[in-house]
Amino acid sequence: MQRLNTRTLAEFISEPGVAAVMFGAPHGEATMDQAVQFAEAWLECHDAANFGYVDAFESVAAARAYAVRVLPTTMIVNDGEVVAWIEGPHSSIRIAQAVKNAERVPVAA
Repeated sequence: MQRLNTRTLAEFISEPGVAAVMFGAPHGEATMDQAVQFAEAWLECHDAANFGYVDAFESVAAARAYAVRVLPTTMIVNDGEVVAWIEGPHSSIRIAQAVKNAERVPVAA
C-alpha cells in the first residue's frame, strides 16, 4: 500500500492494471475505521491490484480533481480509467468485490 499525493496519484493510477485509492481525513473516525477495511481488502487483493491512500486535506488538489465529496471515498481504477466509486465507509468485502469487478471491465483502447 502506498501513500499518495497530488503528483504521485496521477502516476499511480495511470499504471496498467487495477488500482484502489482511498481518500480520507487522517484524524477522522470514519477514515480510521475505513482504513482497517481497506487494509483487509488489500490482504485479499494485493496480487490483483495496487492500493494507495490520499490524505484529502494534505492533497486538496487531488481530492478536487476527482470530485471527492465524502470522506472516506474509495476510487477503483482500471488502466487509468475510473470504473467505480465507493463513497463513505464500506466493508472490506465490498471493496474487494469492486476490485475484482474492475478486472473484468473492458477498457477502451
